[in-house]
Amino acid sequence: MNRQEYIDKRVTGQQKWYSSNARKNKQYHMRLRVLVIVCAAIIPLLTGLLADKPGVVALPIGMLSVIIVIAEGLQSLFKYQEKWIEYRDTSELLKKELLYYQNQIGAYTKGEEACFPLFVTNIESILSTERAQWRELIRQTQQTEGDKQAVA
Repeated sequence: MNRQEYIDKRVTGQQKWYSSNARKNKQYHMRLRVLVIVCAAIIPLLTGLLADKPGVVALPIGMLSVIIVIAEGLQSLFKYQEKWIEYRDTSELLKKELLYYQNQIGAYTKGEEACFPLFVTNIESILSTERAQWRELIRQTQQTEGDKQAVA
């Protein structure tokens, strides 16, 4: 693979993937957080408005509570916030490394050809670090789920 192919396929392709997935995970995270906040705010309102009708208030409060539990469970299971932050960090690191390489700054002042092996090493290190962080996140998720099942 020549330099331009590496930049186009490996660096730019990975950077776009991480950026796109960071955006998606941020949207999922924010939507679930807003849902939890709105449902949690409605519960005391309903309780106050329908205090004299206990049979009527139980069903909507129960439904809102279930929505909150489901939203929090999805957050815990899919780790949207954690993935959003990790993916954004990786995307930005890849962009920075490419910018430094293309503009011959930082560690890349000896020219593109001379610095290409260092550039590849740095890019692969960024990607390898992200994969290690992903494995750790999965391990933590599995451990948390295992702990919950042991308690149940």
